[in-house]
Amino acid sequence: MFARATTITTLFFTIAAQGAVAADAERTARSVTHHVAPCVAATQLSPGDNNSVCQVSGVIRSGEALVFANDKPIPVEGNPAIFSLPLADGKVGDTPLSYLHAPAIDGADKFEALTSTADGRYIIASTAFIRSGTENDPKDDKLNAIVYWPADAVQKAKVLEPMTRGGITSSINLRKQISEATGSGYFKVESLAVAPGNQLVLGIRKHGNSSRDSAHSFLLIAAPFHLNKDVMKLTGTFHKILDAKLSVPQQTRLLGLSGLVFDSSSDRRFYAVTSMEDDQGIGGYLWEVPWAEGKAGEPILVKDANGEPLRFANKPEGITTLGSHQLLVVHDDDQIQVQTSLNGIAHRPNEFAYSIIKF
Repeated sequence: MFARATTITTLFFTIAAQGAVAADAERTARSVTHHVAPCVAATQLSPGDNNSVCQVSGVIRSGEALVFANDKPIPVEGNPAIFSLPLADGKVGDTPLSYLHAPAIDGADKFEALTSTADGRYIIASTAFIRSGTENDPKDDKLNAIVYWPADAVQKAKVLEPMTRGGITSSINLRKQISEATGSGYFKVESLAVAPGNQLVLGIRKHGNSSRDSAHSFLLIAAPFHLNKDVMKLTGTFHKILDAKLSVPQQTRLLGLSGLVFDSSSDRRFYAVTSMEDDQGIGGYLWEVPWAEGKAGEPILVKDANGEPLRFANKPEGITTLGSHQLLVVHDDDQIQVQTSLNGIAHRPNEFAYSIIKF
């Protein structure tokens, strides 16, 4: 099950320089490979059920393990949404597959993003923030949570800026800040990163007046935070740091930000993925976002040696670094079955697709 993979013939591309952030000789990619891994054992699925249960929306490396977020509960005991697998030989390793539980995690719904602090000691996860509950009916408050925990002690997980109503503890109080930073009453958080200076960065995929009256975006907002004795607190309010207009040659389909990671090995860039999902199918692209003097620059589309955009046939939803020369991108294809090709890979209902990019 873990050996299936497809490999793109070696690709070479150079990430362009912009402003004060110059490309260097190491910014050439050597290869892109596509693989699959499980979020649940095949034996735990109902016989004949071909619906995909792996809808992986985020990933972060934590030591010699990879932690994943699923945007829907996985149908096993406890209905987990966060799980981990080992990192082995630069890929997602074999078992054990572990599910992460804690009241703060289990009490939230629709996780969309994962990151870690710069020192790797803490993991942070965010839900989508797509709607909120009310005083009389607070059940949707669980869609509004940022949860953090020591990387070696998930049972200590806590909710950032907690508020409890109707028995649900969430980060609902952050909605006003996020709304003011985005300038919108509706927003969808789909990525999360920590930038230098202890800045918590939220990536906004869509925002507008409502879910139906909203536009796809590549919007980053950030707030400073302090973490001491396992307690994380914001020390300022969220503010806009980048509102980019994306451009892909000969591409008119709508793209939204779906994954973000800060490249701590260089302190000079984020990597980001954008995805598309419409009646033409799914897919996505990889970008570099320069970072200099505490400011984010315009995203730079990663291309191959022929000047064509590096495109995924699967739908990229999360990204993490595996060192200074390697990235891992996870995909959430929902119920769409992608055919194995140079750009992507098919997967079984108990599996998710992921890609490895080597520089």
